[in-house]
Amino acid sequence: ILQEIGAANGVDAAEFDACLQKEAVVNAVTARAQRAAEQDSVNSTPTLFINGKKIENTPQTAAELDAAIAAAGKGGS
Repeated sequence: ILQEIGAANGVDAAEFDACLQKEAVVNAVTARAQRAAEQDSVNSTPTLFINGKKIENTPQTAAELDAAIAAAGKGGS
């Protein structure tokens, strides 16, 4: 999926593969994932944050997402 995201943002497959061969890049991605898991309690995908607050029950519909955003704007959960 990361390669698809890269392609959607102008990174071709060869560039993507070359990037993954760089130890610094792999270490940065690994550190980011570990930090997300440890500091932000990201333990599955999707994990949704609105205004910096983790949404425990991921909205399943557009209406539920709208409600979660509206609640976050009002300081609710």
